[in-house]
Formats: sequence, C-alpha cells, structure tokens
Amino acid sequence: MCDGKVIADVRADLEKSTADQATVGHSLFLAFFKSKPERQDMFPKYKGRPISDLEKDETLKAHGGAVMEFLANFINSVDDSEVIKIMSQEFADLHRRFYIPHSAIAGTKGQVILTFSKYGMDSQSWPAFLDYFFKTIEYELTERLVHPNDRPFYSNVLSSFAPLLYCVIGAIQ
Repeated sequence: MCDGKVIADVRADLEKSTADQATVGHSLFLAFFKSKPERQDMFPKYKGRPISDLEKDETLKAHGGAVMEFLANFINSVDDSEVIKIMSQEFADLHRRFYIPHSAIAGTKGQVILTFSKYGMDSQSWPAFLDYFFKTIEYELTERLVHPNDRPFYSNVLSSFAPLLYCVIGAIQ
C-alpha cells in the first residue's frame, strides 16, 4: 500500500497540471525514445522514424493520453486493492503481449519525473509513488504468468507432457 500523503500529493499534482493528459503523455514517450532510442523499437509503428516525425504524430499522442489516463485511474483507485490488482494484471497482459519487459517500464522513472515537472507536476512524492507503481506491476509482469515464449524450451515440453511423465514414472516404479 502506498502512503496516504504520497497519494494525496500526486493526485493534487495531476489536477494542477498545466497541460492535458495527451500532451503530457506524448512528451513522456518522446522523452523515453530520446533517452533510449531502442525503446522506440518496441513499437513497430514508430520503429526507425525520426523523433521530429513523432513530435507531430497524433497516434503517439493518443497513446500517451491513454497511458496518462491509466496512471490517473491507478492513482485514484489505489485505496481499492482489488481494482489495483485487476488494473495491474491488465497492464501486464497488454505489455506481455507486445514483449515489453518490466525493465523497460521501470527504467522510465527518471523521465517520468522530469517530464511531469515540465507541466507543473513537481511533487516530491512522485519518486515514492512510482516506486510503488512499478513494484505493483512488476509482480504481474514477471511472476504471475511467464509468457510461454519466455520459458526455456524444455520447460514448455515438460509442462506439456508432465501428466504423461508422471504415469510413466509411476508404472516403472
């Protein structure tokens, strides 16, 4: 659970932002791509495109807005552990489907704080909240379900044939 003061501070910051969520989210993704260009490769639609094109790209702005909306909903739901669990699972499932590792997400904390500060969201509580956020989704991304393609081959084979192996081993003994 995240401290009540931290949540109150980040909620207040979201409300005092000097820009709409889509603009902040768009700036956030531009900062992600500028700081680590390989992140851009995780998005086939944006792979290899110059940042100057992405600065005008409305689909990236819409995606940034959706991310900011998710974050705002997460912040506003933090008191309801069931809602947070469901949101975290949906977030993890979406990112797992596109093979986006947790390290790529958790490694954005610095850019999030810098970008938010440009839009008047400069609470000292963001680092603590982002630590909580990343820790909450990390479990869903790394432990709850391991994507079948992320398992070693033998693990897939063994898990597929486990019932048969148990029968064979039982018959031999």
